[in-house]
Amino acid sequence: MDNEIKIKLATWNITTMLQVGKMMEIAEELQKYEIDIAAIQEVRWKGYGRINKTKFTVYYSGAEKQGEHGVGFIVTKKLRNYCMGFDPINERMCKLRIRGKFYNLTLISTYAPTEGAKDEVKEQFYEELNITLEQSSKHDAIIILGDFNAKVCKEMNNRLFAGKYTLHNETNGNGIRLCQFGEMNNLLISSTIYEHKKIHKGTWKDPANKVVNQIDHISICKRRPSTIQDVRTLRGPNCDSDHFLVRATIKQKITTNYEKRKQSWDTNRLNSREIVHKYQENIETQIDKIEVRADINEEWTNIKTIILNSAKEIIGIRKKRKK
Repeated sequence: MDNEIKIKLATWNITTMLQVGKMMEIAEELQKYEIDIAAIQEVRWKGYGRINKTKFTVYYSGAEKQGEHGVGFIVTKKLRNYCMGFDPINERMCKLRIRGKFYNLTLISTYAPTEGAKDEVKEQFYEELNITLEQSSKHDAIIILGDFNAKVCKEMNNRLFAGKYTLHNETNGNGIRLCQFGEMNNLLISSTIYEHKKIHKGTWKDPANKVVNQIDHISICKRRPSTIQDVRTLRGPNCDSDHFLVRATIKQKITTNYEKRKQSWDTNRLNSREIVHKYQENIETQIDKIEVRADINEEWTNIKTIILNSAKEIIGIRKKRKK
């Protein structure tokens, strides 16, 4: 069965996710505003990985050192079965692919260097973003979301890749780089083409002078611009960040995933104390043999493999009854 649904996509610089309970707080805010997929910046977690919760999944890509930059995605339970793959590129960008019917979505979460950063750092960021774009499927609807620290103005020479509904009258250095990147890669800055009140355009409030700027953007490949139907800022969501959440409404036809029926364990055998004891003993013996790993994901993979192999060996697969 094929369903045409409206996906609520968002980008949000959350400032940090290091505090205890911060992940749940952010997920609850996204759920409150019915956001299906959120690209997040400044996660500040070390390394990369995936965390599965009951109502959502977090994909993250960080630096080797905790507390520096970090990007990721938060995907609701409704859409996580449509995730085809996650690519943690570095602490400033990562990629998530979503299955569709006629074409897939490639989402890239980005955190660009600030306006005051060195030119070499900025150039490296856009070089890596360009490589990421080139390695993505050209048939996909490619959407780049994130904190670009870029002000884009209403000048006519920007109209090929930006709209007239921007908040600024002057483009800053990062804005020029973003426009050049958009022109080179045939992208449209969707966050500037929809008419909204000024309060629904600004994405970041400067703590120093309380001025609101539009520096977080959502761009899409010009091949599929109609995929995005609207982009606006929401001021309601709150996670103690100086950035506001930017939401995009996407119209997409998705295909229901038909997974192969999973094999069931012959749990009736667990009624035997002897089998239970043998199963537990087998797991304990195997766990004692493995080395302790520093990477928690690798550690979990080893434990999971031991549990499944022990179940297969001791409990066995339930035989299907013929109809």
